[in-house]
Amino acid sequence: MDLHLPARGRQVLTALSVGGVLAVLGLLGFAVAAMLSPLFSSNAPREIRAPPPPTPPPVAAAPSPPPAPPPPPAPAPPPPVAVVTAPPTPAPPPPPALARSNLPPLIRLGLRREIIAGLHALQGELGQCSSSGARQELAGQSFVVLETEPHEGSVKVLSTSLDQGGAVNDAFVACVRNKLNGRELAAKDAKAGMNIRIRIPLGPSGDSLSLPGTFVGEDDPREHRVFPTARGPQDASEPTDF
Repeated sequence: MDLHLPARGRQVLTALSVGGVLAVLGLLGFAVAAMLSPLFSSNAPREIRAPPPPTPPPVAAAPSPPPAPPPPPAPAPPPPVAVVTAPPTPAPPPPPALARSNLPPLIRLGLRREIIAGLHALQGELGQCSSSGARQELAGQSFVVLETEPHEGSVKVLSTSLDQGGAVNDAFVACVRNKLNGRELAAKDAKAGMNIRIRIPLGPSGDSLSLPGTFVGEDDPREHRVFPTARGPQDASEPTDF
């Protein structure tokens, strides 16, 4: 709805409106001046700031250290030491196998007992063989071997030899072989046509006869190197060494 005011009234209203605006602007300007007055007042304390520190001159880069020298070469290994080993000890000879004979056991035992008794009867003569003299020392057993020719009731020694496998006294063995060559030993169980070989072992020193170990057989006992080492009940009455 439009108000129709006289021109005078409109002038007054316009003046009041402009005055109000001016008043408001004056108040705002006063407020702004009040706020800015401390900044421009000469009596207001001012903040004193220290000048910034001078920029330090650029630091020259430290020179890089020289490269480390290469490590020294490793020392040469010592020359190999020659190891001198002793030659291996030879193995002892295998124990001899048991002797064999083609004679029946009872006949062979009877012949053995009678021949040992006949050899022991020669103790007086065989005892004259000296046990002094040079010895050949070997680890084993040596034998005096008698090759014989059997007859009815006796055995004749045709030849003798030495089967050396252990200690031997040469002078003693030579004397024994000389005294036994050609001897005839009583043996009631002997028969013509037999091939009897007698092996008498030597003692440990090679200077005595070990009669209890005598072997009597019909085959070649050198192929079966030995003879009984223990005496059985049937040998209890046999003579011993001399």
